[in-house]
Amino acid sequence: MKIKQWNIIGVGIFCLLLFSSCDSKENKNPSASPEEMNGLVLNEVCSSPNGGWIELYNSTNNDMNFSGLKVLLSDDYYVNKTVYTAPAQTTIAAGTYKILSREHNDIDTDIKTNESLEISLVAANGMILDVFTRDTDIGRNKNHAEGGSYSRLPNGAGKWFITKTATQNEENFGITNRNAIWMWSVSAMNAPLANLVNNGIGHILLNEQFFKSYTLEQAKARIAEAENLGITVHVWFQCFYTDEKWISPVDDINQRYDQELFDDIIKRAEDYVRMGIKGIHFDYIRFGGTAPNHNFPEKGVTAEGAITEFCKQVSEAVRRINKHVILSAALMAERSGDYYYGQNPETMGQYLDILMPMIYRYTETGGDHGALWAQSMADYFVGRAGKAEVWAGTTTYKYVGTNIAGLTAEQMVNDCRVFLNSKATGVVLFRFGLGNMGDLTHLWD
Repeated sequence: MKIKQWNIIGVGIFCLLLFSSCDSKENKNPSASPEEMNGLVLNEVCSSPNGGWIELYNSTNNDMNFSGLKVLLSDDYYVNKTVYTAPAQTTIAAGTYKILSREHNDIDTDIKTNESLEISLVAANGMILDVFTRDTDIGRNKNHAEGGSYSRLPNGAGKWFITKTATQNEENFGITNRNAIWMWSVSAMNAPLANLVNNGIGHILLNEQFFKSYTLEQAKARIAEAENLGITVHVWFQCFYTDEKWISPVDDINQRYDQELFDDIIKRAEDYVRMGIKGIHFDYIRFGGTAPNHNFPEKGVTAEGAITEFCKQVSEAVRRINKHVILSAALMAERSGDYYYGQNPETMGQYLDILMPMIYRYTETGGDHGALWAQSMADYFVGRAGKAEVWAGTTTYKYVGTNIAGLTAEQMVNDCRVFLNSKATGVVLFRFGLGNMGDLTHLWD
């Protein structure tokens, strides 16, 4: 009897220790308080054919248990519908992401961008931690493209933007400013960068000659200065035109694309991207009006094919180094650009991020094509650009007689505002050093 009694006591002590241990493990990661959850944010929202997804981001330096957290959705059919409740012991490590997808049944309702959309992040006690309201944070009825998303920029803390490429479980990346300016190398070292930023310029297309005019250390320092002010620097290439001479990307003798020419330009682009350059801009990525003379269809070689093939090869090469590098190209603002210049917006737009048609309304004879022409031309390119954005190129000057006269700041802004009535999403000024800089800060608001 004593042995049995001691056995019973022993079993009792063992169970007590076991339950105590289990209880200790369950409380090892207690749920964070609502105040401690303040760094948990909605970071990216995506609508997709499989129902869409929501990305949460822990922007704090601490791991977090968000048991009981709710995600509420409002759209044209629901008002604050609970589409997700975090199970017990749901955690997220510091600086990491949590994807809630319809496809994997994390959320029980599709995310649709063709109607009103609001998503709320609510702690277990009802405290609202974060809210994304598409119509006010992005704009009414503004849908992201297939493969894109709504994203916070900078990651985890910034405002909401439409981004071309969704970055699930990665740091968000996208373009937050769509005002750019072409800049010759002679102006770059002394250009008032802070003044450009204060006037809403977010991108400088910097002529490649800059890297030949200064030492690499000087060039890097100047670019770093621009980037510290929030300016994205793109190296401006002159692809198939140099020393006032056209270089054909088609080898007419051998009736093939000039791969050696492609390789030379691609290598230069790769070197700049490895250096940390965020954008590459291709100018003179065309024929000088002679494209029909370089077609050899029996060999599968065409002028249009040469331009597209170059875009494809350079895109693949530089994106192996930095998948987020911004690629853009200047296009002739003509509806017959495919035929005369080999520039097909649809095929180029498959590989480039931004097409920049040079919609220069003022003629060398003092004429003005007018605002309606400019809007129509911008819309023509938007209709043919595919996934690429279209930023309208516009001049900072006009012709008075045979002389160039810089525009006033007011006229420059008004010329840019013309494109608000088009489907273009940005403007590019040609060029720095001519005209008085107008304030474009709120141009696209």
